[in-house]
Amino acid sequence: MGKFSKSSSSTPQVIGGNISINGQSKANTNYQNGQLVTNYNMSPLEEQTLNYTQSQILNNLDNINVFSPKTMDNIYKELNAYKLQGINDINETYTPMLQELQENIASRFGNLDNSVFMDNLNSIESKRADAISELATNLQSKQSSLINNELSNRYNYLNYLSNLQNSINNNMLNTINASRNSTQVYNNTTSSNNGFNDYANLIIKAAGSFVPGLSTVNSFL
Repeated sequence: MGKFSKSSSSTPQVIGGNISINGQSKANTNYQNGQLVTNYNMSPLEEQTLNYTQSQILNNLDNINVFSPKTMDNIYKELNAYKLQGINDINETYTPMLQELQENIASRFGNLDNSVFMDNLNSIESKRADAISELATNLQSKQSSLINNELSNRYNYLNYLSNLQNSINNNMLNTINASRNSTQVYNNTTSSNNGFNDYANLIIKAAGSFVPGLSTVNSFL
């Protein structure tokens, strides 16, 4: 009776493992030195974007809380504009009130040297002083708001760069995983022998009662 012999070859064969997008190969998987190796083909745009995000993150991290003279100058200019507008609003409110008071008192009493004028004048000046004090408080709040907005913009920018970087890396990782999942690794000799073993064992099991000592196909291989 002839024998079936096992082949000494055990090198796996690899089929598939290539992912293409719009005709461009993005990831491919093959068998090298006993391991599955997947290579990702980064596009020039992906490479430029990753290099840019990395450089921008590194450059901005060191100075994220440091304001340059130019930045501070812009903040002071905006504060000064806010202050001038506040002063203008106060003057537009209280200057006409003072003029109206003077005209009214002068027409009634012929002069401004009287208690009625002084009482009304003190009331107006007190309200104007309160408005100036409120403007000073608002200026401090405005300064804090401008600084916080500048910091918020910087942190948002770094967060955007980080998210963009992570998005590209995740796309690459997903493509690599898809390439590896689509890869089929098998051994021709082992697959063929195992297929024969399953079929032969069924025959031997059925014939076992007629041929003493015949139990498995492994005795023939």
